[in-house]
Amino acid sequence: MARLNSDHLSVINNPNVAGSGCGFTLNGLSLGGKTSLLGLPNIVDLLPVPQSANKPEATIRNTPGAGCGNDQLRAEVTKSAATRFKYQWYKNGTAMNGATQPAIAATGPGTYEVEVTEDEPCRNQMAKSPPFTVTATSLPSAPTKQPKGCGAFILAANAGTNKVEWAGPGISGPRATQDTLHVTGPNGKTVYKLKITSATDATCFVETSLEVDFNRPADYKLNLPPQTACRESITLRAAPAPAWDSFSWIQPDNSTVSGADITARRSGTYLVVARSTATGCESKDQVTVTLNPPPPAPTLVSGSSATVCQGDPLPTLLASGSSLKWYADPNQTTQVGSGTSFQPVLSGTPPQPLRYYVTQTVSGTCVSPAAQVEVFIRSGPPLQLAQKAYSACFTAGSVVFLDAGRGNNWIYEWREVGVPRVLGTQQQLMVSKPGSYSVRVSDGQCFSGETLTVTETCSARFSLPDAFTPNGDGINDRFALKGQFMTRFELKVYNRWGGVIFALEGTDPAAVADKFWDGTYRNEPVPPGAYSYRLNIWQQQDTREESFTRQGTVYVIR
Repeated sequence: MARLNSDHLSVINNPNVAGSGCGFTLNGLSLGGKTSLLGLPNIVDLLPVPQSANKPEATIRNTPGAGCGNDQLRAEVTKSAATRFKYQWYKNGTAMNGATQPAIAATGPGTYEVEVTEDEPCRNQMAKSPPFTVTATSLPSAPTKQPKGCGAFILAANAGTNKVEWAGPGISGPRATQDTLHVTGPNGKTVYKLKITSATDATCFVETSLEVDFNRPADYKLNLPPQTACRESITLRAAPAPAWDSFSWIQPDNSTVSGADITARRSGTYLVVARSTATGCESKDQVTVTLNPPPPAPTLVSGSSATVCQGDPLPTLLASGSSLKWYADPNQTTQVGSGTSFQPVLSGTPPQPLRYYVTQTVSGTCVSPAAQVEVFIRSGPPLQLAQKAYSACFTAGSVVFLDAGRGNNWIYEWREVGVPRVLGTQQQLMVSKPGSYSVRVSDGQCFSGETLTVTETCSARFSLPDAFTPNGDGINDRFALKGQFMTRFELKVYNRWGGVIFALEGTDPAAVADKFWDGTYRNEPVPPGAYSYRLNIWQQQDTREESFTRQGTVYVIR
């Protein structure tokens, strides 16, 4: 190792042996009258003290606490000569924030571990304890209330084998310790308190309460006038109201349908039954429905479907009937036209197929079912391009083959963009220069088109010798880079201590062939042997410049 301004190098004869056994020699190698600068590490007055032969071990000692599992955890360390340690506790595999003391209080059930590190000079070994699982007494705290008719409820503690204590109006004696209670009361709200105590730990308990509303809500009102419709069905809806949140319907034939909505398909009286989940109460109201048959759907003069190629004008749709209206959706919410003819107009990306619906109105109020017209927009053949962008080194004689994909009886036309002349009529086109090329493909009915981009990209090519003989005979006298298609390069050669003894930058290796390394340093020949080098090369890739590095060894042979 080098020592600043010393005429000798120090030597470690046994570097794999700790302490004085390493065989350190202060003045081990003469520099022949020269002095050294800083090089390899030069601090020799502090040698590492060997670690203890015994690796410390850590365990966790648990002291259970009263009141639902308040455990105290302490780290214990054995087989260590250290007296000071650093601690880090983990819960379920995650470091606990601020838990760096020898003992902690468990923060609930889970798996705990502690990591202990010796905290003394030259002693820093680490040990991690085996996992320790903390469990806590779990008590149920989710009592329920269930209406049992209007003004009556069933209360359930859901406590399992644990002790139950109820408190509230009308609860006394043995009833106070039952898990399930039947309670009634006058109009108003009543609060029942509940305490659940662990069957195995009298210090562990949970307290909660239930509020029961014995009030009867005001009667439910449907607020629907008699319903008359010129169609085969009508939807009736029971709107939610305060306290009323569950509904069912009784139809004219006395059948029952659950839910707030019902589709009435016959004339008669419909009875709604409203229920209050919170109180168990029930209320009823009714509405009268009269249904008249609708007129028939209009006649489609232009047919029920049409097909056009993408990009062509859409056909005019024709129908016959009274007061015709055209819609773009089956629910007839978006009207797009009226009368016996309709001209569709495309906007954005249309669905496939386009669907339009036409109705007629009789006597001003009765609307017929809709007649549906489908317009199919046929796309050209689906191009299956292998790729849309190509690159090659045309300077080196390369060519690329543009591929539009294969189809059944497809017809191809290739052109250079901006040039009307057809370059090819096959699936592939050979290109020997960069540019933009378009292809138009037809299946005999419709066509598709695409534009492909071709750019020139030449990857750098280079070579470096593994050895050279700088003897002045004109043959292999220099460590010279050869190559092409690079935008610039940088070559550095290093001695065995990592010092740069040669460096050269340029853009064309051939232009600086006589400037590459000739095996000298400061005009003096370097000793024969191996020297490491680092070569950085930059090349143009499409619109960006890329670089890569090669490192290796070159041998000077004399």
